[in-house]
Amino acid sequence: MSTNGTVALSMNELISALALCGYSEIASQILNDATLVENEEEEQRFIREVEQLLHQKGYLDATRESLLVPGLENLIHLLVQSREKVRCVNMKKRHVLLLHRVHDSKTLVQHVKGNEHSFSFHDSQKGFFNLLGRFFASNTRRKKPEDILPMEINSKLFDELHTSQPEVLLEAIQDEKVPSTMRLFLQDFLDNGQELNNFAFMESDYVKNRSVLDQVAFFLPSKSFIWHIDYEKIEKNKIFIVPVSFQEYFQKVEETINEFFHLS
Repeated sequence: MSTNGTVALSMNELISALALCGYSEIASQILNDATLVENEEEEQRFIREVEQLLHQKGYLDATRESLLVPGLENLIHLLVQSREKVRCVNMKKRHVLLLHRVHDSKTLVQHVKGNEHSFSFHDSQKGFFNLLGRFFASNTRRKKPEDILPMEINSKLFDELHTSQPEVLLEAIQDEKVPSTMRLFLQDFLDNGQELNNFAFMESDYVKNRSVLDQVAFFLPSKSFIWHIDYEKIEKNKIFIVPVSFQEYFQKVEETINEFFHLS
């Protein structure tokens, strides 16, 4: 298994591979969170059954202590032991992209689509701009319209947008008394399932079985730009919604990743 290919695992296969590599506690935690088993006996039977699926894919090697082929075993160790991780969430597609820092030249990329996990290695020196653009299906060459200006909104009202009935938002979108910029934002918010995409920067310690959230950035895609959600004045109940071009936004995220991964 080279660092140029892609490894595809179902969630069940990933759990089994974690257990075989000695990360039983992590595997058990995922099993319990997903309510896939109810007791230890069911857990052991689950892992044995999934081992057969790994065997069919050619990922098992009975001559090795872990029973996994070297490439997959190394991948699992890198996945768990990576300390700096960046999680990117595309709420519209319900997809997650996880970037695990391996070292200065390689990043382990984990793409989660439902129950499927695909793993590949990315050359960190090539940057992350194009990777992020593809994941969020953004046309990074589009320019932000000059007439779209930042908005300020009360934090309570902003929170209510997430729980409002779509019909309520649609009524506001069609109301010409509502400022045009707000109507555009509400339409984009409705199109994104009344959810915000986000980036989360995390530091993980598998020995202590804990993760610390360093920072989170929330945003909403529009057709030709991004709405950045600025929470810096949240203690004053103020939220700023700032339109930013795709290129400027993803360049800033790329710079933050490089700094977080100690690449810059």
